[in-house]
Order: sequence, then C-alpha cells, then structure tokens
Amino acid sequence: MARVFVLALSLVLLVLLELLVGALGAHGARADDPASAVIFDVGAGTGGKLEGQGVKVVTADSEGRPAGLLAVEGGTAWARMFVRRLTLDVQPFQHLDLDLRLVAGEGQELKLQLLDAGDREATLRLAAPQAAWETRRLDLGDFQIDPGFDPTRVTTFLLVWMKPLAQTVAVGKAVLVPGPAGWRHPPAELAKRVFGPQRAREVKNESTVHFDLWSDDAKALKAVGASLEQDAAACALILAGPKDGLSGFKIPAYVFKQASDYQEYCARALGWTKEQARRTPAAGSDRGLVFYVKGVDDAQLRHRLAKAVFAHLYGDGGGAWLQDGAGEYCVRRLMDRPTAKEFAPRVKTGEHWSMEALLRAASLHGGERIDQSFDYRPIYLYAASVVEFLVREAPPAANGSDSAPSARITARLKALGAVRSAGKDRLAELSAALGLPILEFEAAFKAWVPKAGK
Repeated sequence: MARVFVLALSLVLLVLLELLVGALGAHGARADDPASAVIFDVGAGTGGKLEGQGVKVVTADSEGRPAGLLAVEGGTAWARMFVRRLTLDVQPFQHLDLDLRLVAGEGQELKLQLLDAGDREATLRLAAPQAAWETRRLDLGDFQIDPGFDPTRVTTFLLVWMKPLAQTVAVGKAVLVPGPAGWRHPPAELAKRVFGPQRAREVKNESTVHFDLWSDDAKALKAVGASLEQDAAACALILAGPKDGLSGFKIPAYVFKQASDYQEYCARALGWTKEQARRTPAAGSDRGLVFYVKGVDDAQLRHRLAKAVFAHLYGDGGGAWLQDGAGEYCVRRLMDRPTAKEFAPRVKTGEHWSMEALLRAASLHGGERIDQSFDYRPIYLYAASVVEFLVREAPPAANGSDSAPSARITARLKALGAVRSAGKDRLAELSAALGLPILEFEAAFKAWVPKAGK
C-alpha cells in the first residue's frame, strides 16, 4: 500500500501563506518539502512498489544513486511500469517531479499516466530519457484527461512504452508537489498554453451563458458561441433533461481561426500525428473544448459537447458505454440519423457484443487492442441505441415502481451516471441502478429495438 505524507492543518496553513507571499518561488513547493506526496522513492524506500509488464524491474544503484532499473523488453506491443493501490487526491498539487536516466539501449518517447478508480486516464507524453540523471518537473495542468477523470481517486501511476525498443531506464522517485494553481490551469492561463505565447496576445475572450470562449478570430466569437449554445440546448432536450437542466453548466472553449494552427496545437500539446489532427477536428472533454472555427458543426465536436452536457445532467460515471453512447445518440439525432433502426439488423443476426461485455468495456474504440482492423463504429451504435432505450422508454424496474416515465428516466440516468466502479463491481452497481438484472435489461432492450426501428 502506497504511503502518502499528509501535513497537519497548521503546516498546511503555513505553506499556503508562504505560497501567497511568494516565499517558495515561482515553481511552488520544493520536491523535498514535507507537503509533497511521494508516489515512490527508491532511495528512501518510501511510496509504492514498482512493478512491470513487458518490463523487468530490479532495484540497484545507477551512477551512485538508488534506482529502480527498468529493463524494457523490445519487440512487444507495449510495455509499462506501474505503481498500484495508491489513494491520492491530486487536486492540491501543481507539479510532478520525476527522476529519470537512460542506462542502456536506445531511448524513446514514452507516456506517463495516472489512472483513477474507474480506470479513466490523465496522460502526458515524455521525451526520451537522457544518459545523465535529470528531474523532470511536469505540470499537472498539461495532462490530457479522459472525460470523467476523478482527481480525488487516483489509484495507479504508470510509465508506458508503445511499441517499445529494448532499453534500460533508471527511475529514482516520483513526487507530487503542491502549488498555488492546483492541478488544473485557470482558463486564461490555459488559453496562453493552447494558442502559444505569441498568438495569445491576439486572443480575445467572450462569454455566453454556458461557454467561456477564447479565440484568435474575434469576428467569429459571436457566431461560434451561438452555435454552441444551440447545440447544447438541443442535446439537453434530446437527453430528456429538465427545463433548467443546463443551469450551472459552463465550460471553456478555445477556437482557432485556422485549421492548420489547431492541428499544430494537437501535435505540440497532445502528441498527435498530423493525420490524427486532420481527422479529428475537435479535442477536449467536459472540462473544455478545443477546435477551429469551421469545425463548429463537426460531428466529433458535437459528440464531445453532448458528453459534457450528459455529464452535467446526470454525472460522468457509468462507463464508456453510457458517456460515449450519449454522445453518439445526440450526434445522430442532430443529424437526423436513426439509431435503433440502424442497429436492429444486428439484434436480429446476433452480430453484437453481449450487454455485459458492453457495460464492462473500458473503451468503445478498441482500448489496448493493436489490431488496426477493429471497427468501433458498430460498438458506438450499440451504445447509442441503449442510451436511446433509456431516454425514450425507461422500462419499469423489477420492484414495480409506478412513477411516471419521465421521473423514471431522470432517476435511472442519474443513478447510472453516479456509478464509479470498474469491472465486476461496475456490473453490480449498474444492475442496482437499472433496477433489473443485466440479462433482464438486455432482454427488454432486444424486444424494444425492432419496434423502435419501425
């Protein structure tokens, strides 16, 4: 079990006071400050246990410093080092200090990931380690996060090599360091990071009821804001939200004038290839959207916006099937494309996952699959059809509840959106939220699909 160092209340107040007057400098608290949280420290023997998959982990000195030596087995699909069973709330922390050194072999770019209790990810790409020891100071505000990532329940720390080369990397410690900004940048600061320091001078800000807009195209702000407002209202209606359902909903949106500048951002900040950036005209989550002006009506942007609306209305839990299913369902409705009708032939032929497999899936787009032929589109259609069933029908629960259909819909979606567990525990909680065993719910769904498609 990882041990997390926690200050007494008096020390916390003292540190906060020092931060406010700048006594600790521009970088926040020192890595050895007692307010820091140790994920692992090989030299001090504190923190969690280093483990590996596709990586052999041993403890030894490296250039006179205690280290975990990670011998990466080249040629595998991917490899990772991880520390599990953490109990971290990363919200107070601004930086993560990571000691790294390349010992042997050819270094390569890798990913650092934090996983929450629901296996949602916060990810940052790291340049290849160097031959000399270095402490990488990583800003938690730069991490890309999955929708619904829960910073209060971080359970796993990982270093991941995709298509790894044979190499040996030494790691000394990973320490979370507090700072005045906390784990997320405020919108104004994030705007500078999104657009870059030079272009940021040209960026204008304008707010609508539900969006805080930043763009290097001031003339487009009003039209973009109006389009987002219209789509958000439509999504709330499609998802059976109450009339005041969007009350309190407000997220930042960063809008590039040129597609090429947006694509450069994706390559610079997200590590995407040019092809990925070209094919994906919107990035972000329920915490903020990034896109370019002419992509405001794109299906992928609407998908992300719909997920943000659903998370606001009903919660961001339940699993990928619920969140991505809601996004896909809204996009189809906005484009007048049928959902259950298109899925009905697959119910008839049995060409789909079981309901249990869908509800347990951590991802609808293949996750860690390396088979590039995997077609995720039918899975999204399946999930969207299940969400449509929940939104339109809300079958009575097994306990014989006689509440009105609209009340059942709202109550059930909120209960599903509150489910935070993964694996088998998720299934049990989803079944309780549905008020039906999963097999009975699946049977009701399959009986409904042919009728819905007519």
